[in-house]
Amino acid sequence: MNHLPESSHAGTEADSIAAECAQRIAEDLLRLMDFTGTVRISQTAAVHPEESAPLMVEMLGDDLQELVGPKAEVLNALQLLLRALVAREIGAPANLLLDIGGYRAHRVEQLNRLALRMAEQAVEQQKIIKMEPMPAFERRLVHLALREFEGARTQSEGEGDLRRVVISPTT
Repeated sequence: MNHLPESSHAGTEADSIAAECAQRIAEDLLRLMDFTGTVRISQTAAVHPEESAPLMVEMLGDDLQELVGPKAEVLNALQLLLRALVAREIGAPANLLLDIGGYRAHRVEQLNRLALRMAEQAVEQQKIIKMEPMPAFERRLVHLALREFEGARTQSEGEGDLRRVVISPTT
């Protein structure tokens, strides 16, 4: 069942088709991996007005932690697989995020707190802070959390799996 809010950007027929497809495929993935859970689809908010907002596909249930894995490696792989399967079926790129058991929501809060703490440290100590390497989605969250932070700026550096956010004082 589709749980898209009526008042969001989800009003287009393409969004509805992608949501129904993602729902079905995510439910099939859970079943094929022999996990019990439910799938809920919702529309996220766009970060910038010119961007389309991704669909959030949430897998909920007991004992789904295995599907997150260490450093969310399994979750990220499942998200990649889900995007590819949905894109193949609808014939267009699938703009969606996968969350399992609220992991991503918790990680967003955790990264926001960490980013603010690191920026405060960079400004206070007047030194460059290099964060741990993280996936693009998480680096973007750090950049967004600090985009209006007075006295610090962010940039990404490194290659591939070693790419990280660097926080520098501006004064």
